[in-house]
Amino acid sequence: MLTEKQVKYIATIPESRKAKITPFDSKSLLVAQEMVEKIKFVVPDLEVNLFGSLALRIAGEKDVDISIYCESAKYYQYFDSLVKIFGKPNRELEHAIKWQFMEKEHNYDINLIDPGADFAKRNARAFDILKNNPALLHEYEELKWQFHGKSYRQYQTAKFEFFNKLLKVNYPN
Repeated sequence: MLTEKQVKYIATIPESRKAKITPFDSKSLLVAQEMVEKIKFVVPDLEVNLFGSLALRIAGEKDVDISIYCESAKYYQYFDSLVKIFGKPNRELEHAIKWQFMEKEHNYDINLIDPGADFAKRNARAFDILKNNPALLHEYEELKWQFHGKSYRQYQTAKFEFFNKLLKVNYPN
């Protein structure tokens, strides 16, 4: 079962988009770690974490997921420095500013996010569960491979369902 926000997000995915899963690549991990270091150099007093399949060292979409933690009231102390690296953000939300771009054959999803935001907490919790449970991590990687070349909407739906089960998301009746 999906949350209302998840359903809305899935509706924004083009129907023609296909999932492209690739094996874990240590070179991609180095590229991601270089970006983390670049960010830390510009905003040294903020916590910067790599998440997603690269950080878990499993198959994925060759995307780099990075969270930069900052209280939302302080976003604009760091905004100009981050814009110099990433350009104009794609989205500005109440508890996050998001950049999405392609560089060195990698899709980047970078979030300046309030550590108290629900998304930040869920993401960190799910990451920790997978990192510390090899059986669940293997199950997640197998799920990803099942959708290689198939609908990205179906892939994202399956991932959301997996994470909702993993985190035991409560749904309003």
